[in-house]
Amino acid sequence: MNICEDFSMNYPKDEIELRNKNGEIINEMKNSFTKLVTSDYEQALVEVINPDGFYPYYTHQKIKILFIGKEALGLYGNDYIEAIFKGIQSNDPRGHREWNKTHTTNRYSQVMTNNSDPFHKKMLYIAYGLNNNNCSYSDMPWASDIGENLFGRSEGIDSLQGETGISYAFINYSKFDNPSEESYSADVNRMQTYTNMVKQSGVNWFAKQISLLNPDLIIDMNINREYINNLGAKPVDWIPFDDDLAICHLPIEDKEYLLFETWHFSRPGMGFEEKFYSPITEAWKKFGKKN
Repeated sequence: MNICEDFSMNYPKDEIELRNKNGEIINEMKNSFTKLVTSDYEQALVEVINPDGFYPYYTHQKIKILFIGKEALGLYGNDYIEAIFKGIQSNDPRGHREWNKTHTTNRYSQVMTNNSDPFHKKMLYIAYGLNNNNCSYSDMPWASDIGENLFGRSEGIDSLQGETGISYAFINYSKFDNPSEESYSADVNRMQTYTNMVKQSGVNWFAKQISLLNPDLIIDMNINREYINNLGAKPVDWIPFDDDLAICHLPIEDKEYLLFETWHFSRPGMGFEEKFYSPITEAWKKFGKKN
């Protein structure tokens, strides 16, 4: 697991233990998978597990949000949180990928800012809005300003000086790296292999990590309801909310975690306010914890 120890300097002292425990879970999982390897294909996947977890000041948020995606693209076993953290704070959320530097002919070569990245900007806006009393989308700073001046900080700097910092947790369903340079689509074979190895290990690594992070709200980016059932102790019961959001309570040990299912954040043609932000804030008002 390629974690640079200097990166821990970005975390407040009261989050270091949590970060270490998160890293221990992923190391234990990787060791467990290594013992289950039965082919060169599986061996290659296990060697490039991408750690993930939470960004600095996650536990300092009024509402602790955990986003769940499908898989990481092109990280080759590096730490997802460290790579994305640096990218968002420098307004270049995808700049950590080597193909941004070496490839000029495929769709990934386009440089994106926090404002133009459909995936990361939604997380920044949602975390900002929920932690600022469900404020109007029109009243929010630009995603690039949130990322550069608030993200992963205790308080804002520069143009957002005086505001409270924004953070959240993020994990991918599959921690196997997808090195594809031709498509954003998830590799279903890799994801199924990951699912199989989790089940063969006899440990629900999804539940262990979620329980450790202890979010107030989980937002699943339409990863697949079968996969959602694998996250907890048993299949969930879905509560329809509207055409753009469904709700369930994910059972892990003696707790049930509130989970919202949305469209995938990179899906084209979906207006953020109508299809994502409004349903999420309305559902939070109805089902979320009372502040």
